Formats: sequence, structure tokens, C-alpha cells
Amino acid sequence: VDVVLLVTLLLWPAARPPAQAPLFPRAAADPGAILELRRPGEPALSLTGLSRNPTVTIAGAGRAATPEPLAHDAEVALRAALTALEPRRRLRSGRPEYGLSPPAAELVVRSSASAPAVSLWLGNLTPLGDGRYARDQRGILVVDRELSDAFLRPLSHLRDARIFALDPAQPLSVTVSAPSSQLVLE
Repeated sequence: VDVVLLVTLLLWPAARPPAQAPLFPRAAADPGAILELRRPGEPALSLTGLSRNPTVTIAGAGRAATPEPLAHDAEVALRAALTALEPRRRLRSGRPEYGLSPPAAELVVRSSASAPAVSLWLGNLTPLGDGRYARDQRGILVVDRELSDAFLRPLSHLRDARIFALDPAQPLSVTVSAPSSQLVLE
């Protein structure tokens, strides 16, 4: 038994597939990067400035295209997903059950540099539910479900829902007035 364990430990790194390169290696650190997210039947969404103070613009369906602050948890999830999203494995051909025609979502990342835009279509979950089928310029692949789910969150979860953006480090005074009384919080 000890010999089998030793041989397994020695051969294990060779048995694993080589690590894949991230699909969007520099997008999260690029201050001018723009992520466009398109989903069937929903307004288009554009995220700008993922490296610092990102804003979300949702256009279409009667909405004016006005940039809004991005919710902090959405910012963290999208930045992590863009940095770490990599192919777990590549597949030789597509099938209808992959859900890529039409896709559940299409990501388009445009860099501020002169590099061409990179697209990724997201489809159905794999049978085990731990991955998601996707398509990029090089073909069909499987990506991590946790990372890809960041791009499939409802649009309302991406915007900052706070009425006032308050900085905890800044002194604050709030006055609530009614006709008969006034409340001051300092």
C-alpha cells in the first residue's frame, strides 16, 4: 500500500492537465477596460473602469444610458471572475444541450489598448453542475460555475442600491425634519 501511495504522489502532478491561461488576463487591472454584458430579452449592460471606481450603465427598455455606481459585492465578484476565469477543459465540438445557440449571456471585454475585443458566450451548466459550457474565439470550453455565475446575476443586483453613498471615515451629521419636530444625528 505504501508503494502505491508513493507512486501515486510522484505521478499525480503529471496526470493533471496543465493550467490554462485566464480568458481575460488584464481586464480587471486595466482602468479603461469595458465589459459589455448582453443577455437575451434584457437591456444591455456596460461596466467601465473595473480597476477603480467602476460604473454600470444599463441601456435599453426605455432607460436612459446613465452611469451608476456598481454595488461593492458585484464589483468584487466581477473583478475576481474576470481575473480568474479560465477554461477548465476544451471540447472538440458543440451540442445543442450546451445552450450556446443562443447563449444565456455574451461577455465582450474591450481593452483601453489597441488589442481586439475578446468575446465569451455562456451557456448551460454541465451535467454535474460544477461548470458551465462556454464558447470563445477558439471553440467550446467549460468554465468554473462559481466564476461564470457572477455574470448571470440579475441586473438589479449589480447597481448600488444605497440611497446615499456614505464614507465611514468622514464625519456625518443628519437632520430629519418634520413640521412639528426635528431630529439631528451627529
